[in-house]
Amino acid sequence: MSRNNRDRTNPNIRVVHITNRCWHGLPFVPNRTLRRAINAVLAKAQVEYGIEITCYLFMGNHYHMILAGNATRVSAFCNYVDGEIAKRMVRLFPGRWGPKFWAGRFKEQHLPTVDAVVNKISYIFCNPMVAKLVSDLSAYPGASSIKALETFDNRTAALCALTFPGFFKPLKGGYISKKKDMEMTKEFYENREGLFELKTDLFGWMRCFKEVKTRGVVLAQIKSAVAEAEALARQSGVIGAERLQSQALDKPYHPEKKPREKTPYVDCPDPEVRKQCILEYQCFRAKCRAAWELVKQGIDAAWPRGAFVPPRRWIPLVQAQTG
Repeated sequence: MSRNNRDRTNPNIRVVHITNRCWHGLPFVPNRTLRRAINAVLAKAQVEYGIEITCYLFMGNHYHMILAGNATRVSAFCNYVDGEIAKRMVRLFPGRWGPKFWAGRFKEQHLPTVDAVVNKISYIFCNPMVAKLVSDLSAYPGASSIKALETFDNRTAALCALTFPGFFKPLKGGYISKKKDMEMTKEFYENREGLFELKTDLFGWMRCFKEVKTRGVVLAQIKSAVAEAEALARQSGVIGAERLQSQALDKPYHPEKKPREKTPYVDCPDPEVRKQCILEYQCFRAKCRAAWELVKQGIDAAWPRGAFVPPRRWIPLVQAQTG
C-alpha cells in the first residue's frame, strides 16, 4: 500500500497526474471559443510557474493533465488554472453554479515509474472513445494535446491570446452558434491581455526516471491502447464531433454514482500485481470481520497477522451493547 505524499526533498523529479471535475453540468463544450480560452489559461500558467505539461485533455465536465517539474509549484499551477477557468465560466453563466464551479480541490496522483506514466497517458487519450464521444481520437474537438501523437518530435506548440475574464459576457440561451463562435473568438483576440505559448512534450517526463525505455516502444504502447479503444467505440456507436460542438453549454448533467465498496489505493504499475494486492487486503479484512463477530459473542478469536487486536477489557462493553 502506498500513500500519495509529495516528496518535497526531490522537487525536480516529480511526475504527477492531475484531474478535477465540475460540480454539475457539461460546461466544456469543444467549440473554438472555449477551447482557445482554456489553452490560453494553461499557457499563462505554464509561463508563470515553470511547469512542463506532458499531455492534457478536457472532457465535458472534467480534465486530465500529466505534469513534470518542480513539485513545490504544482499546487500553485493547478490552483491558478482552476481559478481562471472558473472565473470565465461563471461570467458566461452567472448564477448557474452557485457558490462553486468545481466539485472540490484538484486530485493529484504521483506516477512513480515509467510504466505508470505510459499507462496513464494511454488512459487519458482513450477517454473520448471510452465515453463514446468519437470513434477516432484525431477527430476529438476538445482542448487537448492529442496532436503530439502524430508530430515528428511528439511536441505541440501554439500561440494563445489570453483575454481577461471581464470580457466574457453572459450568454443568452446557453448556446454558441458557429457565427457567434467566430465573433467571440475575434473579440477576445482584439481585447487580449497578451500572447503566451502553450507547449507540451509527450516525452518530457523521461528525464525524471533512471529507467531507460525507448520512445518508439512507449509510443507503440500508447497508440496500441488508443487503436483498441477506437475499435470498441466504432462497434458501440458514438455521438460524433459535430454534435459535441453544437450542444448547449449549460446542459444539465450529473454523473451516475454507482454503489461500490471502497477500493484501497495501491501504487503499482503492474495491473495483475495490483489486483493481487487488493484481493489479499480484502481477504485480510474478511478475516478481521469474522474475528470481531466471535469477539462480540464472547469467544476468543484468532486474528490475522497485522490486525489490531482489541484489549480484553473491551469485550464486556461490546457484549453489553450488542446484547
